[in-house]
Amino acid sequence: MVANSFMLKRLLAKVDTIETYIKHQEINSTGTHTRTFLEPEFFSQFPIKNTEEFSSLENRIRNESGYILKLESYIKSIGGKDHKNNINRILAKLFSNQFAIQCSWTGRGKNINIKLGESATINAMKSNNDLKLF
Repeated sequence: MVANSFMLKRLLAKVDTIETYIKHQEINSTGTHTRTFLEPEFFSQFPIKNTEEFSSLENRIRNESGYILKLESYIKSIGGKDHKNNINRILAKLFSNQFAIQCSWTGRGKNINIKLGESATINAMKSNNDLKLF
């Protein structure tokens, strides 16, 4: 009985997540849903494994028109059971553990080369309507 109750709660949480995602779909000025197609090459960029890949991603965000929309669409598609889980899943999809060890939010610390806090990648995460607490 307890297992059934637990399973039901998990299913309801997933349904709530799906409902939230559908409600927050971006609508363009004509009132139709915008859909961003993500090529397999896009997915092959993640997770980021080193500084060069991170710099390349940041440059693409700044210089390629439409790339930020693809990244935001990818981030929104990841999901999670709550905000904390969603953020953890997004970070795990975007950054490998080996790369994340070399980073900090503020750029402070011993042997820290990369400041993530104000990067274009993290700003794309912050633009996700489902993560307004972030």
